[in-house]
Amino acid sequence: HPEDRDRYANTYLNAFKKREPFIGEFRILNQDGDYRWLLTKGPPRFNPDGSFAGYISSSVDITDRKKAEKALEEKEQNLRNTIIQAPVAMCIFRGPDYVVELANERMFELWGKSAEQVMHKPIFEGLPEIKGQGFDALLYGVYTTGETFSAEGVPVTLPRNGNIEIVYVNFVYDAYKEADGSVSGILAIAVDVTAQVIARQKIEEVVTARTKELADANDNLQKSNAELAQFAYIASHDLQEPLRKISTFSQMLENSLGSELSSHSKNYLHKINSSASRMTTLIRDVLTYSELVKENEVFEEVNLNEIVENIKTDYDLLIDQKGAIISYKDLPTIDAIPLQMSQLFGNLIGNSLKFVSQDVKPVISITAAKLTDAEIAKSSLSRQSEYYQVMFSDNGIGFKKEHAEKIFDIFQRLHRKSEYEGTGIGLAMCKKIVLNHGGVIHANESSEAGAVFNVILPLKQNKSVGSIFSVPS
Repeated sequence: HPEDRDRYANTYLNAFKKREPFIGEFRILNQDGDYRWLLTKGPPRFNPDGSFAGYISSSVDITDRKKAEKALEEKEQNLRNTIIQAPVAMCIFRGPDYVVELANERMFELWGKSAEQVMHKPIFEGLPEIKGQGFDALLYGVYTTGETFSAEGVPVTLPRNGNIEIVYVNFVYDAYKEADGSVSGILAIAVDVTAQVIARQKIEEVVTARTKELADANDNLQKSNAELAQFAYIASHDLQEPLRKISTFSQMLENSLGSELSSHSKNYLHKINSSASRMTTLIRDVLTYSELVKENEVFEEVNLNEIVENIKTDYDLLIDQKGAIISYKDLPTIDAIPLQMSQLFGNLIGNSLKFVSQDVKPVISITAAKLTDAEIAKSSLSRQSEYYQVMFSDNGIGFKKEHAEKIFDIFQRLHRKSEYEGTGIGLAMCKKIVLNHGGVIHANESSEAGAVFNVILPLKQNKSVGSIFSVPS
């Protein structure tokens, strides 16, 4: 081959002058018109008198080997180009001393070193800062076994701006193998994930703090529930009896004095009886509210149409007196606690009957609609169940929009007792019941000419009520 002639001739002449063995590789044109690679070896030949006679030459066709070597060189070059241009830190360590043969700029930046400080040196010599951090054992394991090793978020102390700092790294060590399968080095790939790890740590700190806050809140809630249960006990056993005595003795006093009572005295006794009666009602309502956290009740199928019918029967006399109209249709059957559904519907219907002007006949409408998937997705509801929205609307006195949330607070009243009776617990009980069932309640589209309450309840329940009550609102 024209490119091999001078090299071959020089190799031969140099060997001839020194009477040394001749070895050379060159291409030669064969009879098919193709160039083939030959390996030629020629030991020197000497005459019997010791004078140099020339060479005895033999040649072997090494074309396939040269093609394989060329392919390997191209592969090696492609790998080097890939490493140099890679968007992540990459390098090649060679031999048992892990000499840095090749590294890209990203790797130099990660190491905090310049190319002159680490190139063509054992890594622990060029980067002594990583000694004692376990990397010698990792490299040895990959180099001797040929097995890949990878890890994420590993803290590494590395030089940074004249200081030693902790850097978090994701890395892979892969055995660098020759054509015969032997391991000659290690290909290292690394990514600096310090920013992500620090961000995750901060999030975990926040989550830990919030978890502690929730745990503390739950402890306080349990204490509050215990106090509420204690108060309920006192209310049911200790407070009601004195009230009954106050009412009884005031009535006895009024009967015994009879006509001797002055108008002022009668008024005073009336106020005593009225106050005692209101206090009794308040205690009973608080007791009912506290009993909503009982854990011995379970869910069952409840037909809400039947609930409304039962409530209408309970309010039959009041409905007749006020000429009220209560309409409902196609209400669903859901998993619920029957007594609590009766309390929920009873309070909402009772409010509509109570909070209405004297010259107005109450008109109450109860409708239900199944929520769409899109409506559930927009809400804070769990997606493990289907939901129905039950809407209660009336033509009563309504309330101002700024009171839409406040009306669900316990003991919250928007009107004077002289105007409308009540203890301010009814809607708080409604909210508690709805939350116990995994739903939500809110008032909207309300004005001073009527009110609308939306109650959203799940169709099915997967847990007993006791587990839901473990974190009451």
